[in-house]
Amino acid sequence: QRIIAPSAAAVTERYGIAGLKAAMALEGFEAGVPRRPLLPLKPPEREDLEQIFRRMNSELAELS
Repeated sequence: QRIIAPSAAAVTERYGIAGLKAAMALEGFEAGVPRRPLLPLKPPEREDLEQIFRRMNSELAELS
């Protein structure tokens, strides 16, 4: 839970629906772009989300 919480917060609290769709794409589940008036993540936001997920996946891998 300690490892996953920052990723969950970034997806839901910080980036909302656009973050959820980007996170799904990062994990191999293409969800398309958000419906208007919502916009997809901007490149710096997507890079931030990617970094958070890399960190999470690295920490999870250390547990196994």
